[in-house]
Amino acid sequence: MAPFPAIRHQQGRSIFQNMEVQIDEDVLKRLQMQQAENISGQQITISLKQIYSEIDKLEKTKIEITEIQEFILKILSFGFSCINPAGT
Repeated sequence: MAPFPAIRHQQGRSIFQNMEVQIDEDVLKRLQMQQAENISGQQITISLKQIYSEIDKLEKTKIEITEIQEFILKILSFGFSCINPAGT
């Protein structure tokens, strides 16, 4: 038994009456599987969009590499001091 709208009042409200129903379990199982596939597919799509968005943000972020620049300057100054140890 399941509630079914039987009578509609003038105010627009419905009166429900319990009626006998037949449920096709195979159809319900197929619908459930389709819904689950659809939901998981949407979640994967949303997740991939978020990942690609984050990657895009990282690719456009300007990064200042000061440590490497400082290291190169130290190597160059060391190299120049080896070439001209007296400083003349």
